[in-house]
Amino acid sequence: MAALQHGFTIEPTDDPDLNRLQQRIKKALDTLAAAATSSQLVDNGRYVTVGAQNLQSQTRGPNVNSASAIAPKYAYQRIDNATAIDFIATTGWFDGARIEFLITNGGGLTFRNNTGSPPAGAYPLRNATNANVTIVQGATIAYRLDQAGKLWVQVD
Repeated sequence: MAALQHGFTIEPTDDPDLNRLQQRIKKALDTLAAAATSSQLVDNGRYVTVGAQNLQSQTRGPNVNSASAIAPKYAYQRIDNATAIDFIATTGWFDGARIEFLITNGGGLTFRNNTGSPPAGAYPLRNATNANVTIVQGATIAYRLDQAGKLWVQVD
């Protein structure tokens, strides 16, 4: 087991693909850690942050009430209510971060495509169909943050 400069470890396996993936993750973490001061690199047991950027989320967060703009804190959260969602906050998320929502509202929930001007600290949604998408109760939808495009892009 090799200790990385930021205290994380990776364990070699017999799977060459997994070893390559671990090395890519190690390189990314080394790069992030090199740019962060020790006070910025924090492992709080549920997710790792560099400054204010989430690196991973191991637990499901509390339910989020739908609104025109939402600010999820976890990579997987349930969404309540029926208010259509236009924007997702970017605070605490890094470029390429993936978030997934499970819809709990019985009537479903609409995620609007590329609507209007977002509030400060949020980006609009870019749905795979380039149109509004309604997700039924019990289904999930996922987005990935594209900071260059200033969008949350639907994935999967």
